Amino acid sequence: MLSQKNRLMFPLSLIVILLSITIHLLHRVFNIFQHHGVSDHMNYDLTIADRYAMPMNLLLIIPIVVFVVAYLLYRKQSSHPYIPMLHTLVLCFSSISMVAGGGGAVEYHFSIFMVLAIVSYYEEVKLMLTMTLLFATQHLLGFFFIPELVFGTSSYSFMMLVIHAFFLIATSAATSIQILSKKKMTSELAQENARQQAELVKLLDIVKHMAHELDTTSTTVTNKSEYHIQSNADILTSCDEVSTGLQAQSDSVSTVHDNLMQINHMIQHTASLSHTMTEHAGATDQLIGSNMQHIQSLYDQVVSSSKTIQEAAMAMTTLNNSTQQVQSIISTIQDIANRTNLLALNASIEAAHAKEYGKGFSVVASEIRQLAEQSGEATSQIQKILMNIRTQSIQSTSQMEAGHLASTQSVQQAEQSISSYEQMTQSVHHLISHLHELNQSLTHIELRSGDISAEMTSIDAVTSKSVQSMEHLQQLSHSQLAVTHEVKKELIRLKEQSRSLQAQF
Repeated sequence: MLSQKNRLMFPLSLIVILLSITIHLLHRVFNIFQHHGVSDHMNYDLTIADRYAMPMNLLLIIPIVVFVVAYLLYRKQSSHPYIPMLHTLVLCFSSISMVAGGGGAVEYHFSIFMVLAIVSYYEEVKLMLTMTLLFATQHLLGFFFIPELVFGTSSYSFMMLVIHAFFLIATSAATSIQILSKKKMTSELAQENARQQAELVKLLDIVKHMAHELDTTSTTVTNKSEYHIQSNADILTSCDEVSTGLQAQSDSVSTVHDNLMQINHMIQHTASLSHTMTEHAGATDQLIGSNMQHIQSLYDQVVSSSKTIQEAAMAMTTLNNSTQQVQSIISTIQDIANRTNLLALNASIEAAHAKEYGKGFSVVASEIRQLAEQSGEATSQIQKILMNIRTQSIQSTSQMEAGHLASTQSVQQAEQSISSYEQMTQSVHHLISHLHELNQSLTHIELRSGDISAEMTSIDAVTSKSVQSMEHLQQLSHSQLAVTHEVKKELIRLKEQSRSLQAQF
């Protein structure tokens, strides 16, 4: 700021010096005011220039010398602190030189106010005070010692001196007050500017901190978004695997359902044969009862009983074979139940891996597992029952063979017919009892088979619904994965904007 003011003051000071030189030339060399008064109350006296040539020349040279010194300091340092005071001296002595060179004409006294106005550009009260003291000294020295160089006459009124001094001091004081007021306002403005600058710096720090926090947050969220994308991809892969497993399980359940239907038909057929055997056994019992009083016809009855027993033995053999087939099918059902239980366990594990998204499927897998366990228990019970049936069938076959042997022996040995008849009657009663038990067991097996078939139908429906749910979950996972990719793109863009904002500060 001082450097700029000094640069402007040099041409102004030079102009004032040139004005001083011009006035000296006009009055002392060209004598243009010899026959013309420079004011209404005084004329220029040529003897003044002759008598006071040395002081006038000195006053003319002083501002030039000071100007040169100021210029040299400016060349060395443009903001040198002595330059303002040197410019003040240049302007002050140039004004004094103008007044002296103009023969003290009152018109040149206006140069005092001119140089005061020029010096006020520095806004320094000490410079105004220095210039005021110099002008006051000029007037006092001129009044008491050389009035011709200051007032243009050998005598001057003290009242006029006082008036000159009053207006000089008043002008200087008013200018100084204005300078002080302006400095105060400038200081307050500078303080306000500094306060606002501090607030601005604080605000910029806050913005910079927020931009850094935004960059950090966006980086963290981007990393989490990448992890979320990877998790969604893993979930989607798991959903694909579970969906494939569910589809395979659905196919297995359908196969099991078909096998159960076949088992049910075979059980119904076995029950029909058992009822037939029961009827035959009842007929045999009635036949034996009706012929108890006709011992003479024992041979015919024994032959008939032998045939009936032989047919019963064949039926029991067929029943034994059927029970073996049923046991083989039940073993297949048991194996399917175990596989279903294993699939349900694997599905529960996959649902646990899927966490929140696999809760629904975990419930379905648990239900399937329970149904598989129930199916296993039911098939185990069926196996036990079939083992009992097979054991009883073997026993019945043995008994029928024994009866057949007995009837043959009765033919050969009529004398033993009564004892054989009693044994045969007892065997028939046992057979009827066993057949009733077999019928009850077959009825129970048929009911349980129907329940298993219904449960397998329910499992098939639940599995189909689970497949649909997994397909819907796959669609949702695809949509969520696409949305997550979009969120990642927006986060990357937000991160770039935050870094751009940080770069601006």
